[in-house]
Amino acid sequence: MKHHRLFTKFFTLIFPFILLLPFLYAVIFNFVAKEYAYKKAAKDLVALSGSVLPLAKNGGNVRNFLYEVGKANRKHGGNGELLIFSAEGKLIFPRAIEQAGDGREELDSISAELYGFILRNDFLQEPSEWKSGSGKKYLVFAKKLSLGQSAQISCLAAICPTEKIAVWVSEANKIVFLVSLFLILPLIFLLYFSSKKVTSPLNRLCVESERIGSGDFKEIDGEFSLLELDELRNSMNKMCVRLKKSEDTQKIFFQNVSHELRTPLMSIGGYAQGIEEGLFDSDKTAARTIIEETSRLSALVSDLLTISRIESAPVPRLTELFLFDLISDSIDRVFPIAQEKGIEIDFPPIPENLSILADEELFSKLMDNLLSNAVRYAKEKIKISVEKENDSVKISVLDDGNGITPADLPHIFERFYKGAGGKFGIGLSIAKEATEKMGGTILAENAGGARFTVALALLSCNFGDRNLGQKGFDRQQI
Repeated sequence: MKHHRLFTKFFTLIFPFILLLPFLYAVIFNFVAKEYAYKKAAKDLVALSGSVLPLAKNGGNVRNFLYEVGKANRKHGGNGELLIFSAEGKLIFPRAIEQAGDGREELDSISAELYGFILRNDFLQEPSEWKSGSGKKYLVFAKKLSLGQSAQISCLAAICPTEKIAVWVSEANKIVFLVSLFLILPLIFLLYFSSKKVTSPLNRLCVESERIGSGDFKEIDGEFSLLELDELRNSMNKMCVRLKKSEDTQKIFFQNVSHELRTPLMSIGGYAQGIEEGLFDSDKTAARTIIEETSRLSALVSDLLTISRIESAPVPRLTELFLFDLISDSIDRVFPIAQEKGIEIDFPPIPENLSILADEELFSKLMDNLLSNAVRYAKEKIKISVEKENDSVKISVLDDGNGITPADLPHIFERFYKGAGGKFGIGLSIAKEATEKMGGTILAENAGGARFTVALALLSCNFGDRNLGQKGFDRQQI
């Protein structure tokens, strides 16, 4: 696919249209001006005729009337011309003495045709266009006249050659075309600089994006005058922050994983070498150490694989799950360790058919990590509570340990961040990832001990229905 620069594409599309503007303006003006000129000429003819009609109503002889008509005609001016016909259809105004040369000959030649046209149309009620035998066009308005008792005058006509109107429109159209042609020059420059105002910042952002892609996550300085471009700059700056954080996390990941792997591997390697060289009186101690370190490595690899699967997995298909069964299964899995450490798990009764919208595997990973973390830090007791809030269910896991230190609290869910007594720094990160994949939220706080609260979507809740059976966890059943 052939690519074009924005500036080139912009001018390729817009420039031809700009060049057509003068012609477009000329066509539009020609149409509008012609309509206006014809209407204005028709209005003038009606006004010219109207200035004479009162003279006919005043009566008097024909000579005086024609004298007054001549005065009115000269006073009115313009392109209109008054004609008065006798009862026999002869032109009696203007007289030869008042109209000389070609103009008089033209009027004499068209008078008979014009009079016939007026009679055929029963004295025109409104201005109409008429074409003479010679092909010349006129705008005509006529009125029947009655001068007192005299029957010598038949009608009055006001005419205007349409070529005069066309000439005026044509001259005005040329002026409009030239003016619009002149005005497109600053328009072209305006469009040029306007496009540069867009393309220049875009080119700069392209350069900045290449810099960011090369690993330099410094934020883009300066603001852009265009709001959309400045919003793009802000988005890129936020991306820089996230990329920097991701890179730092990755570095910490490799450092922590290297450290976590080095210790058990060194132990395994040392004891294996000792067995080979016969340094131990009994191989049981070495074997036990190797088994323990191998289990430690397996747990670390398992956690790494778990968080990798959660991140790379598509959006889970959430289904209806019964909360009591899910929590009970998780308690069953951590109960042997809790019993060994003498820690009691308190799970008060909840409706057995209380259901949530969740993914079974993700929820199990979430609860397993929260309970394992609680068992690690609890002194004597862990309390699990469930309560409804609007359209969600809040599940809290509270231990009676020393709680989370203020310095650790803001980072507690960060990957590979280990607080005091932490194992790998992955468990709570897994809990957070699992919760967010299911569209929920997780919160860590101190409430006598460390308390982790998870909020998930509620499907059915019958906390107030006393007819439903309620179940709680009884450690004596395990």
